[in-house]
Amino acid sequence: MPYTKPMREEQNKVNDGHVQDTLKMIAKYRMGTNATRLAKRIVYNFQFNAIDLLPVVFARCVAGNTSKEPVLTPIEDKIITAVVDWTKKNNCTTLIDFLLAYLRQVIDMPTLMSGYKIKITPQKKFAINSTLCRLYTILCFETDNLQCARVFVYDLLRNEYACLERLLVAVASSWPAVLYKQESIQASPVGSVIEAVVMQRLSIMPEEEMTQKALIAMCGWKEHQADTITNITHQLVAMVQDANYTQLINENDPNPTLSQMAFELSKAMELLAVVMGWEWTNDVLIREHLWPVLKKWTVGLRSENGIKNGSACLVMKIIANVGVLGLAKNKQSVSEVMKMLLAVLQQPSNIIPLCVQLYTTDAVLQLSAAKPSLSHPVLQKWCSNAGQTIPASLTDRIQVLGSWLTNTNQRQMDKSKH
Repeated sequence: MPYTKPMREEQNKVNDGHVQDTLKMIAKYRMGTNATRLAKRIVYNFQFNAIDLLPVVFARCVAGNTSKEPVLTPIEDKIITAVVDWTKKNNCTTLIDFLLAYLRQVIDMPTLMSGYKIKITPQKKFAINSTLCRLYTILCFETDNLQCARVFVYDLLRNEYACLERLLVAVASSWPAVLYKQESIQASPVGSVIEAVVMQRLSIMPEEEMTQKALIAMCGWKEHQADTITNITHQLVAMVQDANYTQLINENDPNPTLSQMAFELSKAMELLAVVMGWEWTNDVLIREHLWPVLKKWTVGLRSENGIKNGSACLVMKIIANVGVLGLAKNKQSVSEVMKMLLAVLQQPSNIIPLCVQLYTTDAVLQLSAAKPSLSHPVLQKWCSNAGQTIPASLTDRIQVLGSWLTNTNQRQMDKSKH
């Protein structure tokens, strides 16, 4: 693939001999051998030579240049070309796959190979991270792995990396399709949420005006509107209630599984919760939107036109995923959410479908850290009354919770004696 290269070759800071050694190592790499040393060498070259190329990207956007060719330095171009050539020659993506896995470990950890020491300023750290983001995205492009690149972006947002919005520009400038605007929220719930939350953040960051313009130019995104988050929340909740998006696979088995779209819906809600914070998640998402869905499902349990079991299971999964976020913020409020879930398990087992009981139990277990003494007795009783096959994955976790609670109580009793 052709690359757009910056004009200043003198920006390269590693001597050509070191780069040539790396290129030789790539060419000589043999499948089945440990690629750790080679991956470190490649990443080292990118780290040590890291340059902030956003000014080049911004200039391209200002000039109205719609080229989709990524912006790279000459060294980056040489190394990526060597990796791609090896992949084509061997008809194997092993080296790229290993590099992708290694990059996930080192992004935001700009350690350099021993023997070389440079001062890691905030500017240098960003240059390193944006460089590695470009490398990761281009390697995904070379293997036509759009899903992998989008998961990477999701994790950047989920972990709230420094200078996040600018890192997304680095991704978009390498492969615009990763962040390109979707036709509708139904086409990509996660993609729509990413656009909404990033543009909301940028709307209150006047110093990032160029970042916002770049994402609009490259990805087709729209400027943030006051009601964007409210609207997207309502759309997601509507999809949660639609059986077309929340099918259960093997609904009557001990291990029912949600569909791929249902999984993406849960991830979209989780990302929204991460960005909006626990107070909004608890007060708005859970209590105003998700809990009413469960109430409607309960009312329609004996009706063919009611909300389907898949929707109820998905709500339990979402509450578990977003509720965990509150454990570090406010355990008391999480325990109140858990009480609502425990009330479901305290219903007669012949009323609540087994699939919903299983997803509810899993959710309670995830939130039990808020108040184990509250959840364990109910879970124990549910196990004994369920009267149906319960997956070992759940019974084992309930036993572990009980053992932890017993040991904790014993330690407290021993401590009080002294």
